Amino acid sequence: MEQIVKCWTFRLTGGKPVKVRLARTPELQHDGRLTLWQVMMTDKMAAYLEGFLIGQDITVIRHAEVEGPEQKAERDMAASLNEDRVYRTVRCMECIFFHPELPMDCGYEGWQENIITTFMEAHQKAREDIQACPIHGDG
Repeated sequence: MEQIVKCWTFRLTGGKPVKVRLARTPELQHDGRLTLWQVMMTDKMAAYLEGFLIGQDITVIRHAEVEGPEQKAERDMAASLNEDRVYRTVRCMECIFFHPELPMDCGYEGWQENIITTFMEAHQKAREDIQACPIHGDG
């Protein structure tokens, strides 16, 4: 069974000062007051660490960053993109109009005019990106 590693946040208060050494992480220290740790580990290891800390009279609140359905869909879409894909300009991926699901990767070319107008009116970055674009602006 595969062990999934997550980014865990531990909020520690009170208790005894401790130093903890885990594989592939820097030494973690708690001075007995308030400490925040962010550590990459499995659920099992996080539960073990929490148990150890509670045994040192430390109050522990822990949680893992959990990916929502929208984040998962976006990550899956990005992962499915061809690694060898070449975009038309070096600026494309940083542009507010970048849209990798469109044939030309460009919302400025593929979106409805009213959406483009709204973007241009509402976002300074949209105006800057179009002006700097080597294809659509002065860039």
